[in-house]
Amino acid sequence: MSWPGGEYIDVTVYVYDTSDNTPIPYATVTISDSEGYVKGIQATTDPNGYAVLYNVPYVIGDTYYITASAVGYETKTVSYFSMELT
Repeated sequence: MSWPGGEYIDVTVYVYDTSDNTPIPYATVTISDSEGYVKGIQATTDPNGYAVLYNVPYVIGDTYYITASAVGYETKTVSYFSMELT
């Protein structure tokens, strides 16, 4: 699928337990978007709770959804509305 962007970005995600702010290692992190350009991009957090999602197509005005899931935790999704890169 072609997309109207041309830019790719790497997205760094930090997954943590909101009750005590400790990192959640080995969580699965996925990213998708409302326009359908982003599919199948996922990563696993390292022992410090960080994951990098590489080569995400970036479209200004698109909404991105980042979902984290880990054993023993509720799956959580956050959204990000993209704006012009500076």
